[in-house]
Order: sequence, then structure tokens, then C-alpha cells
Amino acid sequence: MRRNLLRFAVRVAAGERQPLGAMAMKAFFFVLVIALALVAPAEQKKVLMPYEEEWSKACVPFVEATPRLGKGYSTPTELETPEPITDFKKWGLKCTDFWQVYELVLNEKGEVRCVRILSVTKNQPPKGLYDAVRTQLLRWRFRPSTKDGKPVPVIFNFTRQYKCS
Repeated sequence: MRRNLLRFAVRVAAGERQPLGAMAMKAFFFVLVIALALVAPAEQKKVLMPYEEEWSKACVPFVEATPRLGKGYSTPTELETPEPITDFKKWGLKCTDFWQVYELVLNEKGEVRCVRILSVTKNQPPKGLYDAVRTQLLRWRFRPSTKDGKPVPVIFNFTRQYKCS
């Protein structure tokens, strides 16, 4: 299919007239995607993303030994999850509605062993914010995930919408 699209795109680009139809539309979009892929990297600006790309070194052994939440595992349930950011002024943040996304490693007791922050603020976080948030998240408690009726450690993404009051 790709070979046919490429041949068709080359013929269209060479000026040969072709009947318009589904193949022509596919070829047009195929060429457009290729053109954008070639042009886009030169025009993109590096954007600082407000998330952690890697697990901390202390967490790597836990992450490597713990399975991801998936088929056959029950989802952990929140028991004790207080808001990790309570004083927005302290961090120079404006209270706006946003989503918080964390990747958590839970042990078989439902305790948070490690945290990777995927999103807390919309912009680049102030220095020290992630450490403060991580300290709060390590106090969270969940009803543990189970597999075949037995509590098991898991890695899973936890998402919460923060609403300003």
C-alpha cells in the first residue's frame, strides 16, 4: 500500500493527471505528512516540560522489580490522599484548575514507595516544588492492588483534577 501511495504521489508531483478518488486523497495526505516531518524539526522550539523524565536513583530497584498495573490486577483504591499543594502563594503559583498526574510505586501494603511526577503545574515548576509534593505523596495510603486475591506491589498512574475553591 505504501509503495503504491509513493508511486502515485511521485506521478502527481511530476504533473501527471490522475483521477481524483480515495487513492489521490491518501497520496496527498501521505506527501503532506512526509513534508511536515521534514520541515517541522527545524521550526520547533525546545519547550521545557514540567515533568520528571527519569525515576530517581533510589527508586530504580523498586521500579525494576515491580510490575505495572494491568490485566489481572485490581486497581488500588484511595484511602488517605490529602492534597499535596496547599499553599499556592508560598510557591508563587496562581490557583487555577488543572490535572495532577503522578506515577506511583505501591508496595503490597498500599504504601507509596516511589513517586515520579508527570504533571503538577501548567508551567515550569518553581525550584523545590517537586520535592515538597513528593514528600506529601509518600504519605499517601491506598487499598493495595491484588492479583488472584493476594495483595501485590504495582506501578500505576494516578490522576486527580484540582479545583480551586
